[in-house]
Amino acid sequence: KFQGRNSLDREDFVSVVVAYQDTVATQLEKVFRQISGYVDNIDSNKVVNLLEEAGVPLMPGVKQELALQLSAEQKDKVNFHEFKNIYEDIISRASLTVGEHGRISDLFEATEDWDGTIGAEDLSRILSWNEAFVSVAGENA
Repeated sequence: KFQGRNSLDREDFVSVVVAYQDTVATQLEKVFRQISGYVDNIDSNKVVNLLEEAGVPLMPGVKQELALQLSAEQKDKVNFHEFKNIYEDIISRASLTVGEHGRISDLFEATEDWDGTIGAEDLSRILSWNEAFVSVAGENA
């Protein structure tokens, strides 16, 4: 449909995004069903394994934070809808803990230029607050 075009209009872009979201949701449900043994609920202690199986890179602290969250909510079992919400929440935070995401967001806002961007030097300073980011950034340099 888009072959030979250099750009997408808004309607085409939205259709691509919706198709991608549908594909991700279908794959996520497939992984959930396979790991759960095709039952409706999984033990809450399997959520981290399921996230990793679904390809979610979990930064240090997210596993512990998730275990504490499920424990505080007294969740023994998690259904697909709850799992999908956990998945989307973690993805929206770039696999960071709630605190890490808040801190990096604050640091970004404090250093961003008027156009909403930051330079390489500022990015390096922002990421240096956490050794995990420094090692990842160093590997990708």
